[in-house]
Amino acid sequence: MRFGQPYYFNLLWLIIPVIFFLAWSMRKKRLLINQFCSPEISAKLISPQAREMQRAKNIMVILGLTFSILALTHPQWGFKWEELRQEGVDIIIALDVS
Repeated sequence: MRFGQPYYFNLLWLIIPVIFFLAWSMRKKRLLINQFCSPEISAKLISPQAREMQRAKNIMVILGLTFSILALTHPQWGFKWEELRQEGVDIIIALDVS
């Protein structure tokens, strides 16, 4: 496998700060909820699946960023050389209706 623009692999280093930021934001969110209300009330207000949904969302963000960076590198798997012959006349029609 070849890559058309392999220097974009350097952008993969951006994933590490994003992971730390998402982990920090989840922790900060939990601490703010604990400051705002007691654990009994927060258990009633916040669904049990909320933390798993947030974790899944963060994983999807990281995977999306990773695959976007990999797409920027233009991965190429082989090639096929094909000669094209074009015959005919190009016609352009311009219509001004102002």
